[in-house]
Amino acid sequence: MKVIFFDIDGTLSNFEGVVPESAIQGIKRTQKAGNITALCSGRSESQIDADILAIGFDAIVSAAGAHVSVNGQTIYESVIPPDKYESCLSLIQKDMPDLCVQTNEAVYVREDGYDKLVEFTAGFAQDDRDPDEVVGNLKRLPTLSGVANVQKMFYHRAPITVEEVNRRIGDYFMVTELSFGKPDPYCGEITVRGVEKSTGMDELMRYYGLSREDSVAFGDGPNDVDMMEYARIAVAMGNGRDEIKALADFVTADVDDDGIYKGLEHFGLL
Repeated sequence: MKVIFFDIDGTLSNFEGVVPESAIQGIKRTQKAGNITALCSGRSESQIDADILAIGFDAIVSAAGAHVSVNGQTIYESVIPPDKYESCLSLIQKDMPDLCVQTNEAVYVREDGYDKLVEFTAGFAQDDRDPDEVVGNLKRLPTLSGVANVQKMFYHRAPITVEEVNRRIGDYFMVTELSFGKPDPYCGEITVRGVEKSTGMDELMRYYGLSREDSVAFGDGPNDVDMMEYARIAVAMGNGRDEIKALADFVTADVDDDGIYKGLEHFGLL
């Protein structure tokens, strides 16, 4: 029995949010073969599309490893201490009007930064979806100060690079280039250092009484690096970044070319 972890954006679904039918069939077939399937995403659980949840995954590792649930029950959660959150917020929010704050219940953006988010998602999605749908469960607030149970944050088009943001906010946090679309050093996600996708993966493996030797991961972007390094079998999508392909045991086809199905088939997981 294997536990198979799937990133969402660019892996399970394309960047228009479409999950190929072949991926759905592959997931159902590998479950029937006795394997466990888990989403493993930078998205908080509240952001995950209902259509994706309806596929019927056994478990969800969300918020880049900060939250793990099995059949709807939380088995692990890490949130940013309020003092650390407020300190980080004071150092970055003036340069990031569309900063989004993720919790397990919703994603929050400042009222005065919403238009910037509209501008970004309109140019990115290239379809009629509004920011609320692209981001998922988005709510607007006058201020982000005081938001409770924050799991992580993300932003777009800051005037400073990810590397510079890392230097500014200190060692407690880590900034990774956003795994959503084309490479862009001015878009990033902010997590607690040491809380990564592999953290949630390990919690889930221990919950099932299994070891990392029984894990398989499918990924494509920067926040999948530690996931790929953790998994016994790492599968990179054909549309993935070069650094992800370099970590892979196998590079499958693009997401829209039945990449998930072909990867499962390659390793005899169907």
